[in-house]
Amino acid sequence: MNIRDLFEKPIDRPIEGVIKADDEEHLINEIEEYIVTNEVSKHLDTFFEAYNSSGSAQGVWISGFFGSGKSHLLKILSLVLDSREINGKPVGDTFSQKIDDEMLRAEVDKAMKVPTKSILFNIDQKSDATTDVEKDQILLVFLKVFNEMQGYFSKPYIAQFERDLDNKGKYAPFKEAYEKQTGQSWETGRETAHLLDNEEFAKVYAQVVGGSEEEALKVLDRYQESFSLSIEDFAQMIKDYVDKQEPGFRLNFFVDEVGQYIADNSKLMVNLQTIAESFATKCKGQAWIMVTSQEDLSKVVGDMASVHKETDFSKIQDRFPIRLNLTSSNVSEVIQKRLLQKKTGGAVESDLSSLYVKEQPNLKTLFEFVDGSRTYRISDTEEEFCRTYPFPQYQYDLFKSAIEALSRHNAFTGKHASVGERSMLGVFQDVAKRIADRPFGSLGSFDLMYEGISKVIKSEHQQSIKLAENNLTDKLAIRLLKALFLVKYLKEFKGSPRNLSILMIDQFGIDLSAHETAVKESLNLLEQNTYVQRTGEFYEFLTDDEKDVENEIKAMEVDDATRNEIAANVLFNEIIRDTKIRFQENNQDYLFSRLLDSTLIGREHELAVNLISPFNEHHGDETVLINQAMGKPQMLVLLPTDKRLLGDLTLFAKTDKYVRQNNTSGLADSRRVILAEKGNQNQQRKTDLRQRMEHLLSESKIIVNGSTVQGLPSDARSRIIQGFDHLVRYAYPNLKMLRTVFAEDSVRRVLSDDGDDLFKHDEDTLSEAEGEILTVVRRKQGNGERPKVGTLLQDFSRRPYGWYQAAVMANLAKLYKRGKIELRSDSNLLEGSVVIDHLTNNRLFNNTIVSLQTEIAPAQIQQLKTFHREFFDESNSGNEAKDVGERFSEKLRADIEALKVIRAKEDAYPFVRQLDEPIARLEEWSGKPFAVYLNELSSFKDDWLDDKEDYFDPIRKFVAGSEGKVYREVRAFITENRENLPAFPLEEATLKAFADNDSPFRGSLLAEAKSIVEKLKVDLAQQLTEIRKDAEAQIAKTSANLETLDGFSTLGEEEKKTLLQTSESALARIRDTQVLAVVRDSLRNYLTDGYQAQVSSLNQLVASKAEASGVQEAPAKYVTKTSISINFPKPAIESEADLDAYLESVRQAYGEVLKENGKITL
Repeated sequence: MNIRDLFEKPIDRPIEGVIKADDEEHLINEIEEYIVTNEVSKHLDTFFEAYNSSGSAQGVWISGFFGSGKSHLLKILSLVLDSREINGKPVGDTFSQKIDDEMLRAEVDKAMKVPTKSILFNIDQKSDATTDVEKDQILLVFLKVFNEMQGYFSKPYIAQFERDLDNKGKYAPFKEAYEKQTGQSWETGRETAHLLDNEEFAKVYAQVVGGSEEEALKVLDRYQESFSLSIEDFAQMIKDYVDKQEPGFRLNFFVDEVGQYIADNSKLMVNLQTIAESFATKCKGQAWIMVTSQEDLSKVVGDMASVHKETDFSKIQDRFPIRLNLTSSNVSEVIQKRLLQKKTGGAVESDLSSLYVKEQPNLKTLFEFVDGSRTYRISDTEEEFCRTYPFPQYQYDLFKSAIEALSRHNAFTGKHASVGERSMLGVFQDVAKRIADRPFGSLGSFDLMYEGISKVIKSEHQQSIKLAENNLTDKLAIRLLKALFLVKYLKEFKGSPRNLSILMIDQFGIDLSAHETAVKESLNLLEQNTYVQRTGEFYEFLTDDEKDVENEIKAMEVDDATRNEIAANVLFNEIIRDTKIRFQENNQDYLFSRLLDSTLIGREHELAVNLISPFNEHHGDETVLINQAMGKPQMLVLLPTDKRLLGDLTLFAKTDKYVRQNNTSGLADSRRVILAEKGNQNQQRKTDLRQRMEHLLSESKIIVNGSTVQGLPSDARSRIIQGFDHLVRYAYPNLKMLRTVFAEDSVRRVLSDDGDDLFKHDEDTLSEAEGEILTVVRRKQGNGERPKVGTLLQDFSRRPYGWYQAAVMANLAKLYKRGKIELRSDSNLLEGSVVIDHLTNNRLFNNTIVSLQTEIAPAQIQQLKTFHREFFDESNSGNEAKDVGERFSEKLRADIEALKVIRAKEDAYPFVRQLDEPIARLEEWSGKPFAVYLNELSSFKDDWLDDKEDYFDPIRKFVAGSEGKVYREVRAFITENRENLPAFPLEEATLKAFADNDSPFRGSLLAEAKSIVEKLKVDLAQQLTEIRKDAEAQIAKTSANLETLDGFSTLGEEEKKTLLQTSESALARIRDTQVLAVVRDSLRNYLTDGYQAQVSSLNQLVASKAEASGVQEAPAKYVTKTSISINFPKPAIESEADLDAYLESVRQAYGEVLKENGKITL
């Protein structure tokens, strides 16, 4: 059984893939074979519902990709709505019977009853290329087809002449007369009537219309000169025509390929928009415009609006509200139902079922694209497999995408390059016819699709294929070239050998391995002959211009150095990336030289990574390469073989050079596009090179000092980094002397360390690294050198050490801390924090000299440690001379500061003034180099111990202990009771002597003073209680007397309270004070002055009240006895006679008071 035996209808029967707008043949066959798919059915429902309604919608925009059936649908609608009959049968009835949906069929039947005239045309075919006014192009096409529909001429001014004759009823007589006069019909003669046969025309016109022949000669000239037409005029013309027809008549314009014709021309779009608007305004739904376009209306408007921002395109969407978009599923369904419908029952159905069962497990293996290509559907049911056979499922979508991409790149012929000249249906039929006589199990390979569209492909795109057909004997190569052309601009398809081999599968049961090998060989042949280009693993068709560019690229010259530089850049800069690699054991970075095939790339360093490429002259001969590297501190990285690497690197270099040299301002646009694409492809090529070289690195063999490094990871960068660890260990054997990892702050931490087991002050316990530095310094000094920190750093960073800066500086700091070395700058010995600066600041390294420390006898060290313990009462934990001396110096500074703190407490402890001289003696030695304390201990030892015994210890103990607290309490008591102490003269004298003593911390002075204070506190409290009690009683008694005086009872409460406030104030002072004298003085002042003031105030208050009440007699005034002056001449009463005399004087003085109406208070 052959392929042709499978189908229900003959596979080679005539099928018009796309119905041309002016095609009048095979109409019955078209209608009968038209497939109303599910998608078309939905669109028809939308259309006929709108068409049959009384709404304002009168524009239809049918969109779809190449071959989707949009033009076919447009033609079918024009035939159905035109109520056309063929062979006595309405076309619409045949169409209506194909619709299963009863409601939709009813809508179609309803539409067919509307009297209608359809004008179907391809706008590109009808367009007049000589039209000068761009904006009127669409209007003139509409006018042209409207005129032709009425039988008028295509030239608008002649058609207008005909219309005018028709309106006057003269057109038919004119045509008869013209044919009689000329022997030919007017329809034939009007082509030349104006220019060649104007005299014959004039005779007929004068005969029929009237007038002279001379005037008739000018008629067509006047029509031509005066002709003008606006869109509004045209719309009125349409309305006039419609109004002359029967009621409800509609005139429909079916315009094919409008989207392709307009393209991105905004003026044409506005022209179409205005025609639709005018139809809507004038014709009120009786004139419709239905168009096709490859693009959806929203996208067309959106794209155009983004370019022509000054124009408003929004209205055209309102004019075409009915939008029918046909998708790939629609065309696939048409192909399968109209072309590939299989016979039912019998052997065909059985054989197809068996074929599916057999091949179903292999379908994914056979037809699944890889390498980043888009994934296409694979038949997953028997029913789907049978529908699509003999075409693999992927071909429907892939071919559709390929044709769209070719169309976008202007690969097809025609002014407006509509790919609708060939439908997918036609192409699939062409392929099916080519394989019709092949045995069952054969497949239509993708390359055969090329033959179906070759007639509409521009010749320049076919030259390469024709040249290959004439020059190559490899048929598979030619097939591949055709397939590569089809997918040329398809970004989602990757042209790898595997994917291209899928396109070439033309039968089930193929040996895939052998098939793919054959494909690769044919691809290599095409590449060698510059029919295709390869970017990495992907192949691409070359146009003629691209072939010229490709040949020019191949002719470019690049030297080995350029190629190696590119390879090195990818390997080192993009894959390894680092200029230094971290040694994992100490986390330190080591610079390395970059070598490619033993050639230095960039700066040279002590260590080296030498990448041996596949194009090295000794590649594969490990013995030679190892011998060349033996003894050198370098890591050999042997990359595996890659036969294409050299060629691809060279092609990348040539392409890069070519693009840079030729990308000039005067370059043609077509060549500029190719250059840009070459640049993009070269970037892809570089990406592929990077991936391949990364893979080579991941599988490389790494050799250090002749030995292969084992156990390395497969990741390229990690492999190099871990291999580098082995190189560091080999190149720097003395690196293991560093037993710890040092950091940037190690110097600061070492020099500030208080000392623990970090420093065992015996040279035998020096670390190996410290001992090595001492050895080097000793050797340099023996050779008369003065080694500097910078020099030592450089020496120890090289082989065989490889020490990093932090390690060298930290070990120098440790040696300095141990007292093994001295550091000097400008002949000045460095001490303290300055040392940290000189071991951490790179700018100071070359000005810092390192020398061995002068040896100090162990006895001296021991003596200072002993004194340290005696003087400071703590041991010195140092062992080395420097450490012991520095610890002594640090403790001395701390001790001085502590003593100064005590000295500052002079207010509380006046006797600390005597510390001044002992402190000064300590400060004289503070801050000296550590060796001074070791060498000159005898100069200060005795004095310091005396001061310690006489001053430091007793004063520190006194001030810090409980005695200091007692001392402060005694001094505070003396200060607080200085007014009370005179009452205790003996005790006062003893305490004053204690307070002035410079050595209260000696003997029993403090104890005696404390005892006196405790006794005084008791006596003073008792005495104070007694005199305070007596004073309070006297004040209370006197105040009570005041209240018995005449007039006091007449006072108000506030006046009484104010008057007695003086008494209360005196009592408060007595109660609050702790001073005996204050109690006595307060009592005396009240009895003499305070009470007198109270009495005076009482007199004034009483007098004021009497005056206010109108009492004429003045009230008596009270006078205190102490305020009455007694006139007695003697200072003392010495006898009875004196007593009598004094009493007489009192009587006389008191009598005077009484005479003045006074009263005397007692």
